[in-house]
Amino acid sequence: MIVGLGGTAGHLYQFYPEDDPGYVGRLALTQNFSAVTGACLLLRRAVFDEVGGLVAVNLKIAYHDVDLCLKIRAAGYRNVWTPYAELYHHESASRGKLDTAEKQHVQKAEGRYMRQYWRARLASDPYYSPWLTLRRLNPGLSETPGIDRLWQAQGRLPDE
Repeated sequence: MIVGLGGTAGHLYQFYPEDDPGYVGRLALTQNFSAVTGACLLLRRAVFDEVGGLVAVNLKIAYHDVDLCLKIRAAGYRNVWTPYAELYHHESASRGKLDTAEKQHVQKAEGRYMRQYWRARLASDPYYSPWLTLRRLNPGLSETPGIDRLWQAQGRLPDE
C-alpha cells in the first residue's frame, strides 16, 4: 500500500496481472512499505501489543491496517512486502461492501480521521517517489507533484 494514495492510502498494484514486474520491476522485489494490506499481514504478538493493536473506536470500517502499519513504523519496525507470498483476496468479504450511504459516510469520516492523525506520514511516503502521482492506482508521473503533497500536508483531498 502507498500512504497518501487517493488521499489516505491505497493498493498501488491492485489490478496488475500476477506476472507483471510492475513499475521499474518493483513487484519482483522484497521491499519496505509504509503499509501493507491487513488481508495478508503477519507480525509478532509482542509488536502488535506494543503499538496498541487495531483501533476500533475511530476506524470501524476501513484503514485499520494502515493505522497499525504506521504505528509499527513509528515504533521503529519495518513493514516488509515480499513477492514470494501468493494469496487470493476476496475484497470486503468479511466486512461487507460499502453499499449503503451510512457505510460510505463512515468510511469518509475515517479517511478524515486518518488524514488528521497521520497528516505528516500521509504527506510523505518514504517508499514512494514524490514525483509519482497520488491520484491513480498506477505509478505514473504526477502532473502536479508539489500540489499533491501540499494537499496531503494540509490533511485534505484534492477535491475538498
